[in-house]
Amino acid sequence: MRERRLPPPADAAGESEVVITMVTDLPALLAVIAGRDGLAGSIGGSTTLIEMSTVGPAAVSQLVPLMPDGVGLLDAPVLGSISEAEAGTLRVFVGGPTHLVQLWMPLLSTFGIPMHVGPLGAGAAAKLVANSTLFGVLGTLGEALALADGLGLARDAAFEVLAATPLASQAERRRPAIESDDYPPRYTLALALKDAGLIIKAAEKADVDVRPEGHPEPAVSIMPRITFVASEGDVAQ
Repeated sequence: MRERRLPPPADAAGESEVVITMVTDLPALLAVIAGRDGLAGSIGGSTTLIEMSTVGPAAVSQLVPLMPDGVGLLDAPVLGSISEAEAGTLRVFVGGPTHLVQLWMPLLSTFGIPMHVGPLGAGAAAKLVANSTLFGVLGTLGEALALADGLGLARDAAFEVLAATPLASQAERRRPAIESDDYPPRYTLALALKDAGLIIKAAEKADVDVRPEGHPEPAVSIMPRITFVASEGDVAQ
């Protein structure tokens, strides 16, 4: 693959009607927005910034004072992975004023299925809520299949049983990889650990105790951390 040098964010945003950011974490986002040659130095007064990273609602709030007067701001993180991105079927959680959401709904629809979930910051909050379910569901699915194997239940029967449970959709989605023992990399475990940290911090800020009764730490933090340590920071499957 040939390396191609791209213009700095400030140059790319100078005459754009809309600018989309989707980066790994808050430091990367602040570098793109407010760093050297960042967007904030050139973004126009009638431009809309659509922030699509998974950084949490507190990070979205940090962007507001960095934007020049007149710049619109939406937060619109996505739920899904490589296959959904390729098919254009990502879930897009959109936060922001209704008039801006309606203006850019056709653009957001090219990513998948946009859902206006509330004011600015609500999209980032919705993404954390969605992510909070994934870690536990995948861990429970793995435990259920291990139990089925240990109890001598045939794999076909195990999946038939799981189809009648709340795990049905995830069991069906993961079945081809499990049965073929082929797990193509979809997501880095470092990012999973980052997302778990965002969930915990957001819960603490909202004064919500997400620890299982009698357990010293939130369930959402356990699986990605154990997996990350076991794999020495490799990729999630």
